[in-house]
Amino acid sequence: MSMQKEASLSVDIFEAALGSEEPIKELFEIAARLIQDGEIGNLSDIDVMLIERFIEYLRGGSSDELDAFQAAVLSFTDSEIGDRLKANKEGQKYYYRWQHFHDLCGMAVENYDPKLAKRFVESRKHGKGLLTLLYQNREGIRHNELSKRLGVSPQYLSKLLREFQEHDLITRERKNKVSIIRLGAAGRAYISENFSFYETAGPVSPGTYKPGNQTAPRNAAMVAERKIEYNKTDTDDISSPK
Repeated sequence: MSMQKEASLSVDIFEAALGSEEPIKELFEIAARLIQDGEIGNLSDIDVMLIERFIEYLRGGSSDELDAFQAAVLSFTDSEIGDRLKANKEGQKYYYRWQHFHDLCGMAVENYDPKLAKRFVESRKHGKGLLTLLYQNREGIRHNELSKRLGVSPQYLSKLLREFQEHDLITRERKNKVSIIRLGAAGRAYISENFSFYETAGPVSPGTYKPGNQTAPRNAAMVAERKIEYNKTDTDDISSPK
């Protein structure tokens, strides 16, 4: 493949991952064309984008997006083109990892128990307030800022976050020695289950959320998908082709 054609392919893959209404389906369609043309060696960009999208869905997606990812993977791996990839020695490293996505998506969706999550969140004094603020700040919020907004001490917040992280309701990430908190997969599912509650009122002012308030932030603009920055550290969780 010429350098010009290879560059054009990379652009097509990048645009499919970031601009398509059905990015996973389109990525697998490109993969199918490459396999049919005997260009399995050019699947690496697709592999990177699939990993990127999977991590993005886990961090900020919905159960519907994970379901769609799972369905697209199954449709590909169970197809004739999937069999051709599996039969190719070079292609097996992609086939088995992509097949593994199916199990990971299923685990992420099936492990959520809506009744258990609701009981747990509502049993914690600042449970609803915590998820309210994380819902309002989908890009993530710093530990100290979250402490101020909830009106609790940093020490108490750390304890609360540990409990919520164990239930996959929140995630914590270290960036430049700063802890960034976001909704976890179960937290986003909980929000989805209780969406009407979280769309009933305006933003919560710093330190003003009180347990029992029947208000929560309106997500004024579920901001259009932000441009994803591929983070090599994130992909270390899923082994890369050798």
